[in-house]
Amino acid sequence: MQVDSDCGQHCEFCAIPDVFAPRDRPLAELVAELERARAAGARVAMITGVDPLAHPAALELVAAVPALSFERLDLHGPGRRLADRAFAEQVVAAAPAELRVNLPLYGATAATHDAVVGRRGAFDEVLLALAHVVELVGPRQVTLTSVCTRRVLPELLAIDRLAEAHGVARLLRMPFPDSESRADRYFDVAPTMTEVASSLLASGARLSLVAGIAGMAPCVVVRAALERAPERRAEAVLVLGTLAELRRRGVLPTGARTPAVPCAHRATCALVPPCSGEVLGAYVARHGAAELVPPAVEVLSRSGRGP
Repeated sequence: MQVDSDCGQHCEFCAIPDVFAPRDRPLAELVAELERARAAGARVAMITGVDPLAHPAALELVAAVPALSFERLDLHGPGRRLADRAFAEQVVAAAPAELRVNLPLYGATAATHDAVVGRRGAFDEVLLALAHVVELVGPRQVTLTSVCTRRVLPELLAIDRLAEAHGVARLLRMPFPDSESRADRYFDVAPTMTEVASSLLASGARLSLVAGIAGMAPCVVVRAALERAPERRAEAVLVLGTLAELRRRGVLPTGARTPAVPCAHRATCALVPPCSGEVLGAYVARHGAAELVPPAVEVLSRSGRGP
């Protein structure tokens, strides 16, 4: 469910305000959408959008989820109001017993996060919201999300470590456009996949963290890893096997709202099981596809015994 109430922020990568004006949908309309989903057999409700909790009837909407016998609520959005302890407690009380909260963090420092979202004090607000939901629902029910823009990239590993320190999951994703227009902010902030993979690996990031970035092509990760350390081949093969299983189960996130195009190598690439075989059309328009080169089969078949 999309609840596009105004978030009061101006994220440098988000073109939604350029595409449409945020608005508060009537509560009755939102509840009717939940009713249709439940009647169709859905057992998990996901409420996302520009800022669902900024809706004037946010608590009533959350309360409608268990009232309609949904078993779980996945809550996405800036989570600004969760910095208010009393409001956070009301959300948890209204939600079903299983509540999963996703909070975005776009920097490991106030300077970076606040610059990305265009609002001073936003970083401290996220950390306060994080502390509240971790205490109220437990760290295993919380995920910190971030976007690999050029400004955020130098602090991605620190964001990962911050999430680890709080005991919460993390989800990193490549940027994606909100429209098909070349005026979309995506074209100003999106680095190449090679830039992201090489920067993180050079900083000592786990290979699994880099390979798990939503929208990251596995071939780019393998090449970046083996160029830096050929002895990591066995680790790369294990990570690719994990990605293949996640894709088989349909739980590998993409987050993309705009069309993808087939990779030119999808019919012959040895990485098709862990790879979707697609890339965002906007990515190709911005950066081209030269970095999407399938590794030789023998590179993947050798299990860490050296080149």
